[in-house]
Amino acid sequence: MLKKHIRPNPIRPRGAIISKPMPIHFSNLKLVDPHLNKTTDAKLITRINRVTKRPETFRFLKESRTELPIPVDDGPIDKYESSPHDTPKTLLAQHTWKPSILNIPFPPRFMNQMERIKRMHSAGGEF
Repeated sequence: MLKKHIRPNPIRPRGAIISKPMPIHFSNLKLVDPHLNKTTDAKLITRINRVTKRPETFRFLKESRTELPIPVDDGPIDKYESSPHDTPKTLLAQHTWKPSILNIPFPPRFMNQMERIKRMHSAGGEF
């Protein structure tokens, strides 16, 4: 989720901060190490194959210090078999976040203090 600040406008006269769903960049993901069953950092390594004399690229898992081949695209997703590491379809179908117009972006105590400061400033008091 990305926090976006909105300027004051006729719909939101005080402005707002809204949460906006955004895609996750691949650099913010971690791989699951099949040996340790934990997330781990990986780095891409390219080396020359001695037999074919061609460069080959693989992923090197830092925690278990093992090589992990880069998967080959096999076409449509219907061909893939389910595994125990897959997220269950029932969990994917659940709604985990429901937007509400009643949610206040800040606690009421903070908003009251901001109103007091605003009134004091507009009355010519010290800010």
